[in-house]
Amino acid sequence: MVDRDAALDIVYEEIENNLMLIGATAIEDKLQDGVPETIAKLAMADIKIWVLTGDKKETAENIGYSCTLLRDDMQIHYGEDVNEKLMSRQSNRRNEPSSMFRAGKKKPSEPYFPGSNKNALIITGGWLVGVV
Repeated sequence: MVDRDAALDIVYEEIENNLMLIGATAIEDKLQDGVPETIAKLAMADIKIWVLTGDKKETAENIGYSCTLLRDDMQIHYGEDVNEKLMSRQSNRRNEPSSMFRAGKKKPSEPYFPGSNKNALIITGGWLVGVV
């Protein structure tokens, strides 16, 4: 057949008119082989790990569990939920006497997330824009 691509384009234009979407599907984007094990080893070496996804926070959470970065014994915090605490803490730091910093006290006395050290923070780009 001569100029098959052009002929197909003409047929596509005739067929693809006034279509109505009646369903959709998605494919799961699985982690590459070895990623969960590598991340687990990095975590065991006490290396801080950040994962960046281009998706929703629910997807980020699922990826976190699938690569063992998140575990059932962790407390998961979402950026939107910690806004008030961050703003309050920032305000308190501004109001601290400057002598506290000269005396070597650079860290705030209260932790962001009291209790266990098993915490995770899931944030979105929109949240970062609102915080910065």
